[in-house]
Amino acid sequence: MTQPTTATPDLRLADWAMQTKRSPLQDMLVMTARPNLISFGLGLPNQDLFPREAFAQAAAHALHTEPRTLQYGPTTSRLKQQIVELMTKRGVTCTEANIFLTAGAQQGINLLTRLLLE
Repeated sequence: MTQPTTATPDLRLADWAMQTKRSPLQDMLVMTARPNLISFGLGLPNQDLFPREAFAQAAAHALHTEPRTLQYGPTTSRLKQQIVELMTKRGVTCTEANIFLTAGAQQGINLLTRLLLE
């Protein structure tokens, strides 16, 4: 069930923006917050399966050894090398030149559709 968005009366938004409704995706995200609910959709894997300790150690190592870890900047060659190594382990042959990194899935999909569709 979608509901219109609400805005304060003194807030000036474009007419189209005032008519927008909550998406079904937003409603589904609210439902996934229920305790004891396991969602198989929306890209929300079971949080208990995350290797939190390994992530913490990797983050600590990266922050300690590379001062620019949290800075925006061009993609590092080392990251692309890691991806090539990972893909090799998975049986995929590629080079750094074959790796195109995006900020996330939506940016990747956006770039592909703009590239391939008129």
